[in-house]
Amino acid sequence: VKVSNFKVIKNIEIDFGERRWTLLVGDNGSGKTSLLQAIALTVGLTTGNVRSVADFSKRWEGFYPQRLSSKAYVEVEVGRNEEEVRALKEVWELFHKQHP
Repeated sequence: VKVSNFKVIKNIEIDFGERRWTLLVGDNGSGKTSLLQAIALTVGLTTGNVRSVADFSKRWEGFYPQRLSSKAYVEVEVGRNEEEVRALKEVWELFHKQHP
């Protein structure tokens, strides 16, 4: 995942590699939720589960599109093995149930 100029995130690159779990820890306002939103928005737009940034803001309470920089950049590389695809679908379904 590569994110730059996305809300409070100036520039970050994370290689999740073969890790089974990842824990995000930081002070309030440090970018934990922004990172998750950047990933969810990108995957949602790519898969067609989200039609637009405005549509995403209706699904994720507290996401304000007007806070995005015109220079926002997000790159998400998703593995294609069956376990990763199944896990991604499960996460998306849980998210969608909580944010219809």
